[in-house]
Amino acid sequence: MTDSPDGLAEDLADLRAVVEIHGHGLARHAEVIKGLRDRIGSPASIDADETATAR
Repeated sequence: MTDSPDGLAEDLADLRAVVEIHGHGLARHAEVIKGLRDRIGSPASIDADETATAR
């Protein structure tokens, strides 16, 4: 990190790139989690299924 305007602009551009990369990763994780939830159902439906099966 430098104190010159050009150095600060470069540092800011680098930080923006890192934030963008992490943002894409978070979006991908959210998609995976949603897909898993869609496949297994909500926790309430899982509990109801287990209760019904136990009877």
